[in-house]
Amino acid sequence: MELLANSIDNIDNIMVSFLKEGVKMKKEKIIYIITIILGALFLVIGHNVASENIIKMKENVNEYKVEKAEVVSVNPKEGENVDFEFFFTEKDDESRHKASQDVKTAEPVKIGDKIYVSQNSDQKDQYVFFDFLRINQLIVLAIVFLILVIVFAGKKGFNTIISLAFTLITLFGIFLPAILSNYNIYLWGAISCIAIVVFTLIIVHGYNKKSLGSGLGTLLGLLFAWGVMQVSSQFFHFTGLVSEDAMYLKFNNFGLDVDIKALFFTTIIIGALGAVMDVAMSISSSLYEFKQLKPEITTKELVKAGIEIGKDILGTMTNTLILAYVGSGFITIIIIVTVNVDLAEVFNKEFLIAQIFEPLIGSFGIVASLPITSVICAYLFNNHVFSKKKEAITSTGQTISVAAELVEDEEDESIKELASELIKEELKDKDDISSEKKDIDNKEALEDDESDKE
Repeated sequence: MELLANSIDNIDNIMVSFLKEGVKMKKEKIIYIITIILGALFLVIGHNVASENIIKMKENVNEYKVEKAEVVSVNPKEGENVDFEFFFTEKDDESRHKASQDVKTAEPVKIGDKIYVSQNSDQKDQYVFFDFLRINQLIVLAIVFLILVIVFAGKKGFNTIISLAFTLITLFGIFLPAILSNYNIYLWGAISCIAIVVFTLIIVHGYNKKSLGSGLGTLLGLLFAWGVMQVSSQFFHFTGLVSEDAMYLKFNNFGLDVDIKALFFTTIIIGALGAVMDVAMSISSSLYEFKQLKPEITTKELVKAGIEIGKDILGTMTNTLILAYVGSGFITIIIIVTVNVDLAEVFNKEFLIAQIFEPLIGSFGIVASLPITSVICAYLFNNHVFSKKKEAITSTGQTISVAAELVEDEEDESIKELASELIKEELKDKDDISSEKKDIDNKEALEDDESDKE
């Protein structure tokens, strides 16, 4: 009889578990599909709106025309130039043409190299080496990366690729056209950042409290960094002309009127977005696991745990952000150091100050996101302190229902008696769970009162 009771209990629990998992999986798939559809609609509508008033560029921006070619022979000679022959790869004409290359600024060409050539300005029948064709190698490297991501991370890796594609399309398909349309850079930068955060977290991590907590922490951390940047920039007197490219864009003859300063500030926030989102999700995931392992943990304890975890993350992530910026500008730093000038004067230059300013602002976002995400997640996760207890009560209710049917319909008196005993035991367990819930409720109420008094 005891075996029969255990069997009934086990079958009931298995059926309830399968039902719950099936409903949960179906719900997740529906949300995922809706997110993909909404993301696609956002990209299409956003691109159409951002591209509506794109400034038409002047046609004669470049005086030269470059064409794809393949090297078929090389005639090395002493000196700084290399003569070679090539044929055009995108023309029906397969005849050979002569060209020369200045090896001071590029690696010497070899037979079979895919290159770009342009016409010699002095002799129209002569061509000069322009650059190597590198896009094919980049595509191969990207494909290898994508394959490794899927092999290593499986379904989540595939979702990561989807979110990466969404991010790139948002930046180059919406934010860039908005700039070319002379729209407000701050507004479109904010729209792009919010969209990237929302869709990335939902696609990769799902629609849940972890994503909500980390998303809010990310956006509020970036908002704090934005505020610090706006206030501090008043003392730096930035113009936005922090590189030769910025100067070229500012004083171009393309017909654009780009707000260089706004573009500089907005790209700082976009550059810090990934690092801040990474930190916020790390905090959110850690606190979620704490909650699962220790359901009775209080809000105050969760906040404290999140801040302690954040302290460990802070050092390495700040280093990552600063090293990324410093590494990209290291050649410039070497040139500056080798020039025999006053270092105080050199380091006061706007372009060099900007190299330090950018990672500092990003670090402000990281620092702010740690406590913000900890507090948000602690309160979000503790809204369902008794989620597991509720599941247990629900499961208990299902068991009681099955046992009650046995008592009513079963003809065997021994089985009826066994079902009655099972109902009594389950009701006792249910009362114990409810009592535990009340005890924890009272504990948290007392802690809240003490916090208010403090």
